[in-house]
Amino acid sequence: MLGLVSLGRTGPLVIDVPAGPTAGAVLDFWQRPVTDTGLTGPDGGAGGGHLAVGPRQEFPDVAGAGVVVMPTMNLVHGTRILSTDPDEAARTLESCRVYPASRLADPPPARILRPEGREWSGTQPRVNAY
Repeated sequence: MLGLVSLGRTGPLVIDVPAGPTAGAVLDFWQRPVTDTGLTGPDGGAGGGHLAVGPRQEFPDVAGAGVVVMPTMNLVHGTRILSTDPDEAARTLESCRVYPASRLADPPPARILRPEGREWSGTQPRVNAY
């Protein structure tokens, strides 16, 4: 799961990562790491919430969430599911939540866009310049 977010538009952002074998990070606009999530994060894979707050933003107290003060208003967050069991991976993906803190009382499900049926490549483009 990967997201690009403007905290100027959303306000403080809650990133809930479920317990289980995941690894991820929250990066600032310049792709500098701010915190890890999942197995390498503060919760060590036990599941936990992160409240990303932009510079000079006020934020609510979110029980159980660690506050991540961002140096920029834009962030990148990503979570990689490490389970090799397809059912466990699907359950983990469905449990991931990313939403504005203003929706804390009624968090929406994550909107997952899937590339099935579309051509996609993560390979760097190549130009035959020689």
